[in-house]
Amino acid sequence: MTGEPAPIAYQVHAREIAGTHDEKLAQIEDAIQELLAIKAVECDGAARGLRFLAVPRPPSHALAMTTTILALLIVLALLVKM
Repeated sequence: MTGEPAPIAYQVHAREIAGTHDEKLAQIEDAIQELLAIKAVECDGAARGLRFLAVPRPPSHALAMTTTILALLIVLALLVKM
């Protein structure tokens, strides 16, 4: 015996997501929270009090920035020719 606790196994069962839009979102949120609870248990030894938030990533603004930069370069080129 090394003194280490026995590894814990988790059972995450597949589920059907059905119902109205709001009901489906609630079911998805429940599933996410279930997984986050498992993650919190597994990370507890490394960082006590650690909380995980499931939030969507912000949208990328790469296309808008590229378009804006190109438009400004065209305007600058036109102004320099004048």
